[in-house]
Amino acid sequence: MNTAEFFSCIEPFDKFEDTFNPARYRPLPPDWLLAVCDIQDSTTGIEKGKYKEINMTGASAIIAVVNALPGREIPYVFGGDGAGFAIPPDAAVPVAAALMSTREVALSAFGLTLRAGIVPSADVRSAGYDIRVARYRLSDKVTIAMFDGGGLACAESMIKDQEKQERYDVTRWTNSRPSADFHGLECRWNPLKTSRGQIVTLMARATKEEDAAVYRELFHRIRRICGVQEDYHPARQDALNLSFQPQNLRRELEIHTHGSGFFWRAVYGMKMLLGNILGATLFGLEMKAGDIDGKNYRTDLVQNTDFQKFDDTLRMVLDITPGQTAELVEYLNLQHNRGRLFYGMHVEQEALITCLIFNRKDKHLHFIDGARGGYGAAAKAMKEQMKHP
Repeated sequence: MNTAEFFSCIEPFDKFEDTFNPARYRPLPPDWLLAVCDIQDSTTGIEKGKYKEINMTGASAIIAVVNALPGREIPYVFGGDGAGFAIPPDAAVPVAAALMSTREVALSAFGLTLRAGIVPSADVRSAGYDIRVARYRLSDKVTIAMFDGGGLACAESMIKDQEKQERYDVTRWTNSRPSADFHGLECRWNPLKTSRGQIVTLMARATKEEDAAVYRELFHRIRRICGVQEDYHPARQDALNLSFQPQNLRRELEIHTHGSGFFWRAVYGMKMLLGNILGATLFGLEMKAGDIDGKNYRTDLVQNTDFQKFDDTLRMVLDITPGQTAELVEYLNLQHNRGRLFYGMHVEQEALITCLIFNRKDKHLHFIDGARGGYGAAAKAMKEQMKHP
């Protein structure tokens, strides 16, 4: 196998429960690297109401990296306040330049500090962790990565470590100027409102790195409490409404027109408005125009969401009833008290959706997070548990 095609050569699986089957994972090639980024002090940002800007920054890092490697398929994961990637060694320079540019935009447009670094997989393995990757198929055209082995979390801790931060910072990997292409990044939907009472953002991590049984049991319990995937899916077709409110469209505008004058900002703003008018019309009439299929696009969108995923931690965004939330918390507390897992949870009435549009016809991916800092707030709660096991 050509290691440059490592991810695309992994056989994908279609059932989410296979995420917890170790046989589905393949070890990352020894010369590959982990690129990671996250918002520094995202908790404070969330408290200041910048949770949408934080989400947008994490998604912008992903589209910048993907666009820096045209024609290549790499594994990555969206974490709400950041992102993680596995990249071949020859991708380090363009990826570093893309993340440097994303960092500049985050600070200039939103006042957010984005930490970004690249860590050799050998350093992670020397620290006692591994990086294993699986491939989960959302649809015929879209797959997402799952990470196991603790390596991605280890790399993130390395770029946060003040003694190691300078060694791994993206500026050490290239002399190129910051350069990023954010084409394909969109955020044009209104928040998704709950249909069952609560939007629950859940993060859970087994106390032992390789305890797949804990995750299998937890997922089966979630299914027993919450029903099948369609029952708790936070993105439903009837909840998808394109936004015409400037405050909901502003973040996309800020990223795509960064450094531009008033004229180009006005042009891009008009482009978004006209695009949403066209989209709303096609969806309402179930008509086709160009690559947009008004009848099937929202069906594809629901299918191509990452509302459940795994990157050393189970992450889920659920639309469930208060009674189901209480029953789930009871089970999680029982498992935590038995020393089997740590967890964090955030409860809201809405979920946010941020989109990567590779093409509108059949290849688009949509990131889901709970409103008002879903994953960030859940991560904070889980880390508090981990401090006091």
